[in-house]
Amino acid sequence: LYIVCKGHSGRYQSHEYDSRNNSEEACRKITLAIELLQCLYAEKLHEHGYGRKSFTLESACQPFHSQLEWERSTTMTEGELWHRFATELLQSKRYDMDRVKVVGFLSSTHFGGISDGDYSYENIRKKTTGHAALGGGGLALFGTGCLYTWPSVLEAVCDAFTSQQPVDCGKLLDDSNYRRTYGGCFATTLGSVCHEMGHTFDLGHTPDSSIMGDGFDAIDNAFVGPRVGCHGDNVPKRIIDTKPSGLAGRLTQLKRPGDVLQKRLEAKQNDGVFFAPISARTLSFHRWFNHHATKDVHSGYLLFDLRTRTVTSSNGSSIVLAELRTTDNGMMQKCWTFQTGQANASFTLPRLPNLQDLTLFAMDADGNILKANLSSINAANV
Repeated sequence: LYIVCKGHSGRYQSHEYDSRNNSEEACRKITLAIELLQCLYAEKLHEHGYGRKSFTLESACQPFHSQLEWERSTTMTEGELWHRFATELLQSKRYDMDRVKVVGFLSSTHFGGISDGDYSYENIRKKTTGHAALGGGGLALFGTGCLYTWPSVLEAVCDAFTSQQPVDCGKLLDDSNYRRTYGGCFATTLGSVCHEMGHTFDLGHTPDSSIMGDGFDAIDNAFVGPRVGCHGDNVPKRIIDTKPSGLAGRLTQLKRPGDVLQKRLEAKQNDGVFFAPISARTLSFHRWFNHHATKDVHSGYLLFDLRTRTVTSSNGSSIVLAELRTTDNGMMQKCWTFQTGQANASFTLPRLPNLQDLTLFAMDADGNILKANLSSINAANV
């Protein structure tokens, strides 16, 4: 959806010679971007051996006229904007939110420009209103500050990714992970959409260079291939912000020089863009990636016994994975995977030294999901 606040024109912020700037052009850009990500999800699952599974698009991007006043939206945080639009979507009854997830883009994102010579990401964010990059539940919400770098037709995609046109930071938002090019902005912001959509599909963060780790900035490599001497492997690495910040944490902080996260080299494909194995397995069994035409998708559920620390499937479906995540930012700490067809309709969490501040995530072969905060187990059993 292209979300237009009350009183706003629907024009996204762009360069002065952008004569096609309107809601229709924005929707064309967004539709193409989500189609690219539909393709990317399929190819990355195929690389893990799960076939070319992907999510289904209900329709092309459409305008959604919000009742939120534009002036009010400029004073709200991304978390507040997410909650406001999520509530509005539910109340509108326009979609069955049990069967639809929404990717929304706010038309009124505005960057005030840099005039003090401070081009840090933190300063850029301070001068930007109506910005969001937050996903979870049934909504992934984004700003449109870099929509001016996005193509609207497939033939322009490669040129958009490889564009070295410099961003005029005095007038336009630079969200490129310090590359300061149109191509860098397109890659980083599309990668951010891919990452936050992953949270709506219940993926957690992973401590690696995957899409759900610090690797989404180089998503362009999946479409145009790694380029020697270009930004692919040389962009600053990100770290997970460990401060509680709403849905699943955020990826907004750059690593200090010399900091190196452990990389799972065996999972990296030639283009260096990948889902970690636990993420790919989650997606492969997720209901949004599978057809359930012949069975009731609500036929079962997972139960968790706090006393025995055991997860059980109500209908005997095989448990295919279990994962421990840090509660405040969704970072994966430990994980277990199981083959389908084995007698594993239950899983008992091992006795670990500390379960405080951890959440258990589990999934069965029918796509049933369990999320359980383990803080109370730590107090009772350890």
